[in-house]
Amino acid sequence: MSDPSVQKWMDKVKLLERAGEYLEAVDQGEQALKRLQRRIEPADRVRLQYLLVRTLARSGAVSRALDHYKEYGLDQAAIDENPDLTNREKLDIHALWARILKDRALRLSEKERAAGFVAAARAYEEIFDLEQDSFPGVNAAT
Repeated sequence: MSDPSVQKWMDKVKLLERAGEYLEAVDQGEQALKRLQRRIEPADRVRLQYLLVRTLARSGAVSRALDHYKEYGLDQAAIDENPDLTNREKLDIHALWARILKDRALRLSEKERAAGFVAAARAYEEIFDLEQDSFPGVNAAT
C-alpha cells in the first residue's frame, strides 16, 4: 500500500465490519473512495472496493453486492493482470463472486434455487481449476 491514509480507511472499514456495523462500514468505504479518488493507487482502489462488496454481501445486501462487484470491474481480467495485487487477494476477489452467487441462490425460489447453486459451484470450480487452491475446491464441493 502506497498511501497510509488508504490503510487507515481500510482498517476502519474492517473494524466496523467485524463489529457487525455493516451499513456504517459501507458508508465509510464509500467516503474513502470519494475522498481518495484522485490519489488512490489502482491496487488500493481494488482492495477497498473488495472490502465494500464483501461487507455488502455479509450484510445480506446480495443484489447490491452483485451490482457493485460488476460496477467496480472486479469481474474483469484487469484484476488478474494487476501486478500489485497478491495471488491471495486475486483469489479472494474471485471467490467473493462465487460466494455472492451462493448467497443469492439461498434467496431464490425453490424452483430456481438448484440452478443458482449450480452457478455458484461452477464459479468456485473455475477458481479452483485456475488456482488449485483448496478453498474454492471445498466450496465447489459443498
